[in-house]
Amino acid sequence: MGLDIARKAIEEGDFMWEIQHPFPYTAEDFSKPYQRLLTAIKDEDHGEVIEARRALKAYLGVHDYEYMVWQEWKEGFARWVENLVKRELGLPENKVGLKHPFSRVVFYAGGEAYINYLAQSFPPLVNDLTALFVKMLAI
Repeated sequence: MGLDIARKAIEEGDFMWEIQHPFPYTAEDFSKPYQRLLTAIKDEDHGEVIEARRALKAYLGVHDYEYMVWQEWKEGFARWVENLVKRELGLPENKVGLKHPFSRVVFYAGGEAYINYLAQSFPPLVNDLTALFVKMLAI
């Protein structure tokens, strides 16, 4: 499945890696393609979703890309469940994290959006977290 960044952190005993990872949230080379991704997801522009993720992977490299996907998957799925429950209860959804400057919380909202997007084409993914992660990691 490949998540070298997590394996390395565990081997080093760095249990705060998810919070302390020095990710380039405010770098234009990240924020512009990530905003492009969010817009493409909203517009259901499949080609642009793929291109934006490719641009992110090219800029971020292996470890930062893995970190991004890990956070999108882990925190995005938690946000997905949270908002599913809120919709059922008639409560306003949590959309925090989409405003600039980006921080780690952008992956909560972006991950939820990407999971919703993927679930439209592959509904069983939300019931198979390993398959969901693999799909999110792949381009």
